[in-house]
Amino acid sequence: MRVLVLLWVGLMTGCASLPPPQYYSLQVESPLVAAPSPGAKMTVYIGPVTVPEALDRPQLVYRDGDHIRVLEGQRWIEPLKIAVGRVLATTLTAELGGAIVGAYPGTALTSATYRVQVEIQQLEAAPNGATSFAAVWSIRTETGDPRTGRTFGTEQGGVDYHAMAAAYTQAVMSIGHDIAAALRTKAENQK
Repeated sequence: MRVLVLLWVGLMTGCASLPPPQYYSLQVESPLVAAPSPGAKMTVYIGPVTVPEALDRPQLVYRDGDHIRVLEGQRWIEPLKIAVGRVLATTLTAELGGAIVGAYPGTALTSATYRVQVEIQQLEAAPNGATSFAAVWSIRTETGDPRTGRTFGTEQGGVDYHAMAAAYTQAVMSIGHDIAAALRTKAENQK
């Protein structure tokens, strides 16, 4: 019995000494400047955004060779799919100069001219700071054929977790740039 008590005290002491988790966010660092655009009359709703199950967790995840590492002490402050939608909305708002852009789970914009669905297929940081990303997206309207596209690439970040979150933000902004370009083209073609 004495051994069990000592073991329990040892476990409780060990658990109490774990450092608190660190939290990270996808954050657009500098304000994006809205470019003049015919987007002022455009309404866009982003959602749903999907991410791979391996990334759909509170912990930061990175690839180390053939292994995926889950970082228990490094956590996202919000679900990654919500953060991706928020950064996409910020990017599209700036790129489309005056467009009204909402993202799930916020305002539904039930009368949105364009609905954008995004499937993140890859968003992986590596120990060397490189973040690889790939996404498939589609733009739908009430009438007309959907426009689909794929964005992929690599963003170079640093080797710490803040730099990893910043590289993720840059990757999502790259996806947003491509979607904005496609929205401008689609709007021009509908005139």
